Amino acid sequence: MVNDVFLRPEYYLIRINLVMVLMNAGALLILGYVSYKKLDSIYSALFLQLTPFCFSTVYFKLTDFCPESLLIFFQ
Repeated sequence: MVNDVFLRPEYYLIRINLVMVLMNAGALLILGYVSYKKLDSIYSALFLQLTPFCFSTVYFKLTDFCPESLLIFFQ
């Protein structure tokens, strides 16, 4: 396994990146669902879901493999 990681690092980085993007998408989906049920307003739920994309640094770092991408998920 270790040799395979060294031989094909891009393959594993793409897979890890996909998992992180899916975790962020799932967290935003849950945030939208819960906020819609609590606030009973579709506009408030959409606003809360779109707030991570308002900042260009977060938007561009979302697709990179770095620890900052996990901060979006854990907030």
